Amino acid sequence: MNALSQPAQVLVDPVTAVPRAVTERRWLIPLLALIATVIFANVSLAIRYDASGPVLAEMQASGKAQSVSEADLTEKVQTAERIKLISGVAVGLFGVPLMTLLLATLVKLLSWLLGQKARFLDLFAAVSVALLPIALFNLIIGLCALWQFELDPEHAKLLVPSHLGFLFKHASPKVARALSGLDFFGLWSAALLGLGIAAAAQMRRSRGLIFGFVLYAAYVAIVLVGLPGLGGGHP
Repeated sequence: MNALSQPAQVLVDPVTAVPRAVTERRWLIPLLALIATVIFANVSLAIRYDASGPVLAEMQASGKAQSVSEADLTEKVQTAERIKLISGVAVGLFGVPLMTLLLATLVKLLSWLLGQKARFLDLFAAVSVALLPIALFNLIIGLCALWQFELDPEHAKLLVPSHLGFLFKHASPKVARALSGLDFFGLWSAALLGLGIAAAAQMRRSRGLIFGFVLYAAYVAIVLVGLPGLGGGHP
């Protein structure tokens, strides 16, 4: 497998390409692709981000909107936009590798608890390869953001309607969060993770797919539904 064409092969022919990438431990190119696309998406969103609305809303909530000068308001808006740009780059450079490492560690722990033997580097490759659909999603987000004249936080969420939550906009917050878990790119990633785990642990492909989808369901239940519900959050 050519290293540079690996991401495309994984997305087009996952049944063949994912096990090969895992056994050959080709995690670097997928990880770099994810880092690059996350940075690209965040920078594109930051370039088109209009922070005036959120800044004004925050100042009105604190009662400072009437007393602030136009120069101070402009400075606050520019500062908010710079923070978004810098934090977006930091997420790509540091957050993505850390998230990949933590996910591979979690998969390793669960495999060990289930009595499945798999080397950590094989599982790290499986996780890195499985995140390629997320890299594709970020690439699309970045391109769509650059096509806009400007974006506020609410419109940014609507750039790529990839989950069922877009079809049920009047659902309750809890149901909407659950529906957002039925995401095309997320489910695609879960399937690739299952194929990678099957190759790493030398288990049947069907068992690996079940493993991947169960992990994704746990993520949806805990991260998208449970934790925001505890804080009274909204989608």
